[in-house]
Amino acid sequence: MADSSIDRDQNVKSQIYAAAGIGIYWIVNIQFRRIEVYTHPAGTGATAQFTQSRIFAATEHVPVILDGVEVGRIPVVDILPA
Repeated sequence: MADSSIDRDQNVKSQIYAAAGIGIYWIVNIQFRRIEVYTHPAGTGATAQFTQSRIFAATEHVPVILDGVEVGRIPVVDILPA
């Protein structure tokens, strides 16, 4: 879960995961009580990045995608600390 590491999660780790071809990357942003979902990695090395992102507020549900198929949804509030 991201709290003090949010800048590193959004920048450094995001680039590393995109370069590795990780298809979906979630950040649990505790400070802003939301989940950030990054998808569609592109590029290589230092130029790699996720080309799409979506923010899910505490009142929303995050889709769980496996092999390109939505298999369920998780309430954001169930993931965030109380």
